[in-house]
Amino acid sequence: MPVRPLHALLALVHALLAFVATGAAFAAGTAGDAPPPVPRSPETPLRVVASFTIPADWVREVGGARVSAASIVPPDADPHAYQPLPADMRLLRSATLLVGVSPEMETWFAALTRRAGGGANAVLWLAPAAAKSHSAGGTGGADCCASGRDPHVWLDPLAVIPLVRALAKRLGECDPAGAAHYAENAERYAGKLRALDERSRAALAKIPRHRRVLFSRHDNLGRLAARYDLTVGGSIIRGASTEGADPPAGELAALIRRARKVGVPLFHDEPAAGALVLTVTREAALPPPVRLRTESLAPPPAPASTYLDMFAENIRAIAGALAEKP
Repeated sequence: MPVRPLHALLALVHALLAFVATGAAFAAGTAGDAPPPVPRSPETPLRVVASFTIPADWVREVGGARVSAASIVPPDADPHAYQPLPADMRLLRSATLLVGVSPEMETWFAALTRRAGGGANAVLWLAPAAAKSHSAGGTGGADCCASGRDPHVWLDPLAVIPLVRALAKRLGECDPAGAAHYAENAERYAGKLRALDERSRAALAKIPRHRRVLFSRHDNLGRLAARYDLTVGGSIIRGASTEGADPPAGELAALIRRARKVGVPLFHDEPAAGALVLTVTREAALPPPVRLRTESLAPPPAPASTYLDMFAENIRAIAGALAEKP
């Protein structure tokens, strides 16, 4: 057996040590409450991977030029039903910080991070224990998900403020030199969220009382309804996940009767209204269904490619759909 030269053996030892250090750094950075600070230069952005496009947008707003943000779920895709790809694992392992909204919605993201080498605490969950749903539930009155919690916290702009502050705090722990930068960006963004809330309230205040009712494809509008004094009339799919079961015929008939009585359009979150949405619309003699972007941002440079623009677009759609018709 040939003898390796000393310099070759030393190079091999250094390579093995670097490999072990990289694996340990990932595990330490994802399995605990806060990853250790990462030495970096201003020219090397902090790598952050978010579960889907909405929290990825918050990362960009708070992180600015010091952060490189990526989303596992692409634009215009459903974060409830996403099926991870092999490339997603490589993306996770390249990150210093992983960000999700709620493990109750992004169960696949929690599972993916465990496979990548961390535990359930591998992700900074911005809303780990969402409040109870404000909605009336699905057609049968069921709560939004198995725990009875509504993970769609982003449908209340003021509820996003503590989330971006928590994000700024964690980014500052990863990158202490940028802590003041992240905190300042979070407060600037909080001001934009308050302004968005004020404009939204003013726009929706014009809707007459008898038309302030939301019917949707799945139970995801409870937080928006509670924030702006609207009522959830019901949803076709049980619960907050788009993967809920289709309703029994009796429950669907009851939803159709309620919708026919109010006479407002049904809201959906699909690129094109699906068969059940069209069936309820037809049987209840409703106006054409209206799309809302509630689960994912549009691809840039579309108008709804940021959270602020997406929310404003939804408010305009709701105000127009529920306005008194001549």
